[in-house]
Amino acid sequence: MVLEHNAMVQHDCCKTCRYVMGGDSSHRQLHCGLSYYQTPAAERRVNKLESYPLVSPENVCTHWDSK
Repeated sequence: MVLEHNAMVQHDCCKTCRYVMGGDSSHRQLHCGLSYYQTPAAERRVNKLESYPLVSPENVCTHWDSK
């Protein structure tokens, strides 16, 4: 049971979420881009990555969605 939970946490977390921003060589920290992706594509405006909340790679929330 614990192993199943650990495997799920490793899979269903911010680092595997479709809304995560950053996490590459130029922006190592992860940011939640949920508000950006909820805006219709035609209305999206580019903001600095720092304007989005920082998240931990292992964090998970109710809005998690697979990449």
